[in-house]
Amino acid sequence: AWMITSKDRGRVIVWFFRYFSEAEEAYLNLRLENLDSFKLYKCEETGAVYPGDVLMNVGLNIPWKQEDCLSHIWSFVVL
Repeated sequence: AWMITSKDRGRVIVWFFRYFSEAEEAYLNLRLENLDSFKLYKCEETGAVYPGDVLMNVGLNIPWKQEDCLSHIWSFVVL
């Protein structure tokens, strides 16, 4: 996974890519790093709002699909 943060830290883009799926994979969370734990981050794709500490400690739930070459992109703005 890759994470890009703007210079002013007002926008975050996260990209996840997996070549091969795992057998019996139930769920996968992607924990982000270096966010402000006291700020709120709005996902532009879904409109969901997450506290920074939740994104860093719990993470993003990767949409599960039993297929190879899975990718997903999230774009967040700081509220």
